[in-house]
Amino acid sequence: MAARPRLLPPVPVPQRLGEPSARFPRPWIVTTWVPGAPADHGPVTRAAEAATALAAFLTALHQPAPEQAPAGRGLGGPLADYSEDFAKQLALVTELGHIYDPDAVRAV
Repeated sequence: MAARPRLLPPVPVPQRLGEPSARFPRPWIVTTWVPGAPADHGPVTRAAEAATALAAFLTALHQPAPEQAPAGRGLGGPLADYSEDFAKQLALVTELGHIYDPDAVRAV
């Protein structure tokens, strides 16, 4: 699989795609490692520059997939189709104590 050369910062590149099996019942992927710390783990010190870089990255990323790209796995479609499952999952993580304000999550 080839990298997407038009992307500005380095991104992980898929190396292997795996299919579900009896040993691991989910699709899996192995990618290249990108050294460094995630951008969301530190403060934004140059907000305008960061916003411009992010906009350029998202613009480059938002392109049609190449013909040889693997097909989606049933994702996408109207958000209303996912509302029941979302409500169940939100209730679960709230019950586990991971979400303290489920109404704020719903508002987003």
